Amino acid sequence: MIAFASRGNNVLSPATTATAARLHSAHRNVGTVTSGIKAVDVVNGSAVEGNNDGQTPSLSSDGHYVAFASLASNLVAGDTNTVSDIFVYDTTQASARRSSAA
Repeated sequence: MIAFASRGNNVLSPATTATAARLHSAHRNVGTVTSGIKAVDVVNGSAVEGNNDGQTPSLSSDGHYVAFASLASNLVAGDTNTVSDIFVYDTTQASARRSSAA
């Protein structure tokens, strides 16, 4: 499993229109370039992209979690502090939670 950030709009299939840095996770043994890549910085339960940059993804040793910083204000309800927060994405549940607020 790997975690990475990209500003490319062709990383996911179908392509996104995002201009912010997006965070992704993928298994290293996927068959095609985009088939196993998943967006990490999305609003829980939807395909809505984070509305600002995601940064510094860090993968747990078992690949279950991706911790990351994000300036997005739409990843969780009530994020009104206008600064970067730390989130943890569960790759098996496909959900993120805010673990600390700046």
